[in-house]
Amino acid sequence: MTGEEKAIKAAESEPGHEQPPPDNPSELIRSLANLFFNRETLTIGAAILLSIAIVWVSIEIAERFKSYREFLTHRLANSFEPPFVLPSGSEVAFWPAAVVLILGLFLIAFFLYSVSAIWQIRSLRNEKKYFIREKDRFETSYHDAARDRDRLSGANTQLVSEKNSIKEMLEKEREVVQATLSARNVRLERTLNGTIRAASLIQSQLFPAVANGAGKTFELVKFTYFVDRNFDVKVHRQYRIRAGKTPIHFWQNSIGVSPSAGAVETFADVNFRIRSLTPGKELVYLPTRNEPLRKAACVFFLPRIEPGESRDLEASYSWPKMALQIKEKGWEDYSVRLSNTENLESYCMEFYLEVGTNGSLMCNQSGALLPNMILEQTVSNNGWQGWRYSATNVPPEILGQGISLRVSWIPA
Repeated sequence: MTGEEKAIKAAESEPGHEQPPPDNPSELIRSLANLFFNRETLTIGAAILLSIAIVWVSIEIAERFKSYREFLTHRLANSFEPPFVLPSGSEVAFWPAAVVLILGLFLIAFFLYSVSAIWQIRSLRNEKKYFIREKDRFETSYHDAARDRDRLSGANTQLVSEKNSIKEMLEKEREVVQATLSARNVRLERTLNGTIRAASLIQSQLFPAVANGAGKTFELVKFTYFVDRNFDVKVHRQYRIRAGKTPIHFWQNSIGVSPSAGAVETFADVNFRIRSLTPGKELVYLPTRNEPLRKAACVFFLPRIEPGESRDLEASYSWPKMALQIKEKGWEDYSVRLSNTENLESYCMEFYLEVGTNGSLMCNQSGALLPNMILEQTVSNNGWQGWRYSATNVPPEILGQGISLRVSWIPA
């Protein structure tokens, strides 16, 4: 039995608490005993008995002094008139009147006290009944809430079980899908590598170097490197190619990075793009080399470049951590090697560093000395600080050896 139930049982066992009609004689006798022998009934009975006793005592006093009626009449007639003396000058004895007056006042006070006590007891009983009703209502609400809680707890347990089942099912499906995708990726990679090797073989067999673009010349070459705060690099390459004695059907363009750069799997991972800048002339490319740090593409000109004709094109890509060696090692050489028949009319290489990289770049010539060479600091269109390395009329011998520029890191 809980403490609350004990308190309710004790409250119900107190005198004056109204009980439902009994079902057997023993309970009837107990109910009648509780009705007549409670504190309220005993208080009223005691008040009645005390009142009767006071009346009886008053009657006895009156009877005892009946034989002295004349004496009392004479005494009481003048007892309330000062100076309470007889004509002869002696004091009048007024104690009987005082006794009667005191007993009357006591009787009135006791009656008022009894009425007040009865009123308070009734108020307390009503409050007790109200408390019992509220307690019953609270217990009903509590039990309802407990039932709802148990029902919701069961539903929550069921939901958790279903969630775990769904999670296990999804995990199994994910494993199956991953296994399927892995197998498919392996097949696609094999197919792609086979296609790349086939394209390389077709290029070398159908268009030998002697027959394809013999005597071609690069008239303009410009490389621009944008190094951001993470040392990822976005590269733009611009070329102008002029055909020599024979048409140019295709041209191979290669890109590579240092081991410090991030390895990539496909051309799409570096967002490789190549486009024609000559109106009305198109081009397409096929990958011919696909290694983590090396890529190469065979560019097909549509239509071909006829002898004496020039074609402008641009290649671009973004390689993650391409310039990381500059920060880790402190420097890195960037080189360009071309096969040219005539002098390269215009050559330019630019490096720019994003603002707020906590350092700066320094560029120095590290390869062969170029004619009309200019190495100067400059600012890009987006406000990045950098360097421009340019030259004109570069001989084919120097282009064959390679043009090199050393880029160094200067911490802030």
